Amino acid sequence: MRRFVLFLVVFFSVFAAATRAHAEEPAWETRESWAKAFEAAKVQGTMLLFDEKSGRFLVHDAQRARRGFIPASTFKLFNSLVALEEKAVADEYETLRWDGVERPQEGWNRDNSLASSMKYSVVWFHQEMARRVGKAKMAHWITASGYGNADIEGRVDRFWLDGALRISGARGPALPPREARAASVAVE
Repeated sequence: MRRFVLFLVVFFSVFAAATRAHAEEPAWETRESWAKAFEAAKVQGTMLLFDEKSGRFLVHDAQRARRGFIPASTFKLFNSLVALEEKAVADEYETLRWDGVERPQEGWNRDNSLASSMKYSVVWFHQEMARRVGKAKMAHWITASGYGNADIEGRVDRFWLDGALRISGARGPALPPREARAASVAVE
């Protein structure tokens, strides 16, 4: 489980807007060369990395990095960390019973663990974890991490799917740089 949690922490540290530890907004430096990767994959997207040495963001498509989008499946990582922290799920091996409702994805139509729910992006599993965590505790973690616009009005098991919560590359969950470094060192 420790490796799984470290993976999630490192994932967030890579994609986090780590500047919340800084008093002022650092400069953004556009990396035109990164556009080739997006073009080759035939996708639209953004990439935003914080360069701690220079104290600036390196970015592809700064306009998109500042635009808010519904988190949808990207929320599953954050939800997993919260569920583990709040003991809503024991570890990545705890299995939840499938409710028998046929869903469009084959991997969803069976019992799932936290690990398999990540592999198959099993929405019902993450909805159940969010219900176990509860709205008050989820609101605490959303606010404490600086996750997006922090608007979790509506049902605790739906706000990231069709609610008002929005996240952007510039307003993702943040780990202070010290914790991000510690997480990357722990994995090496």
